[in-house]
Amino acid sequence: MSYNRMIKRLGSIGNLVGGAGSPKDPAYYQKIGGIMIKDIQKRTHSGKDVNFSNFEKYSESYKEYKMNAKNKGKSSITYNGGVNMSFTGNMLNLIKKDMISRNAIKLYFGSKRELTKAIKHITGDGVPVRSFWGLDEKQLKFLLRRGIKHVRQEWI
Repeated sequence: MSYNRMIKRLGSIGNLVGGAGSPKDPAYYQKIGGIMIKDIQKRTHSGKDVNFSNFEKYSESYKEYKMNAKNKGKSSITYNGGVNMSFTGNMLNLIKKDMISRNAIKLYFGSKRELTKAIKHITGDGVPVRSFWGLDEKQLKFLLRRGIKHVRQEWI
């Protein structure tokens, strides 16, 4: 699959990294999967979507709600006023990785509740669209440099 075709598949829920022609060491994929998860979390916490654009700002009422929740101990996330896609931290912290073959790993949400939240943000269901899920251009280049031949992103 070409780099451009991989780029076009961004923004979905499941990431399959690996496949035919890629390295065959399972430990390698565990490490790569962990790096991809940390990168998604870091980029999202910094207020950037999968294209490195700023997320749409929180409404004033939600900012106030989030600040009050933090002050009352209902939220464990430090809130500095920007969009960081974290209230409890569960959604981003429950991104998981599983080996699905000896040379492929899948990234996904480890909870139906957190998957539901993610889909609402990705599709704009009751909230502004915030396309945080997916591998960004930097991540795809990183994978290609390490011999990963295929990246497939899909809804699960």
